[in-house]
Amino acid sequence: RQSGAKYIDCHTTGAVVTKGIKYLGGLLGAVAPDTEGTMTDCSNAGSIVLNYGALGMGGGHAAGCVGNTEKSKWTFTRVSNSGNIDYNFGKTNGAIYSIGGAFGMACGKFEECFNTGNVVDTDGADAVAGTRRIGGFAGASASGGYPIRAFSCYNTGKVVGISNYVGGFMGIAEGSKPALNAPNEFTDCYNAGDVLVVSNTTISGMFGGFLAVSYQCSNLTRCSNRGKVLGFTNRSAGGLIGAGADQLVIDQCENTGMVYIGCTVASNPKAGRPFVAGLVAIRGTNPVTIRNSKNTGAVTAMVQAAADVASAYVSEIVTVDGKPDVTVCDDATKTASAGAAVTAILKDNWNSNIPGL
Repeated sequence: RQSGAKYIDCHTTGAVVTKGIKYLGGLLGAVAPDTEGTMTDCSNAGSIVLNYGALGMGGGHAAGCVGNTEKSKWTFTRVSNSGNIDYNFGKTNGAIYSIGGAFGMACGKFEECFNTGNVVDTDGADAVAGTRRIGGFAGASASGGYPIRAFSCYNTGKVVGISNYVGGFMGIAEGSKPALNAPNEFTDCYNAGDVLVVSNTTISGMFGGFLAVSYQCSNLTRCSNRGKVLGFTNRSAGGLIGAGADQLVIDQCENTGMVYIGCTVASNPKAGRPFVAGLVAIRGTNPVTIRNSKNTGAVTAMVQAAADVASAYVSEIVTVDGKPDVTVCDDATKTASAGAAVTAILKDNWNSNIPGL
């Protein structure tokens, strides 16, 4: 539990199959809170199978490299995972805090780290939604005063699941403290893996190509999504961010991936939901800032009104609450995103067909 640990040139290749371990990683299960250490040039290539079934794992974290770095200040440099992660909850709504390709809960500094393994719910179309934070690179970063700072990191693995938060790069970035000048930072990072969210039994919450959700305070600079974003929701989805709120700044970012979002009448969505965008679907009354960014991916969504889907962004306070838009989006972003194909499928024509699913 002391600071100063160093892991250099460590590698694992063996497979892991488990029914339940609170902190699981191919390299390390967890690092101790309030410690500093380094991990450099380390990797996991072994597959991981998480047969959780109905087991309650609400406080658990699992990943290919390190399961939990909560409230730590470690530095990870060129740490990678190439092993596939298969998980299931036995077709129940079982919960886990986070599952990520390389990292589960990710606090600290990450430089040139990556994941190429797939992260897949093997319950498939019979999966039942539960509270889970699922991501290709990491599941979550959610510790006040202990932000994630990711530089030149990426995910190319496919992410398949159904939960409140499914993201190509990360499930959720939250808990950052603006008062402590400690935003979550993502710089020169990207996702190229497809995000697939589908179930025959339940409908998902929010999902996105890069982040499913960003709350409190996050800065994205020169980040992008290239993967397809496909699935059903009665809330929101986005090519870059599925739900962005609070002090979020998107600068020089891009989505080129196709976005195709479905909804069902049976899920009983509120008026104005789902709302879908090529870059970011915005929640809350705080002004999100978008500048020098663009969406060029085609966006198709089953929505209740044509205004609920757009190329650059859609704001919930407009679609749901009928209030004025407070988003700060520059003309450069609007112009660069104007050429993308945007298709609204209105309620009378909703169906169960999503290309690629």
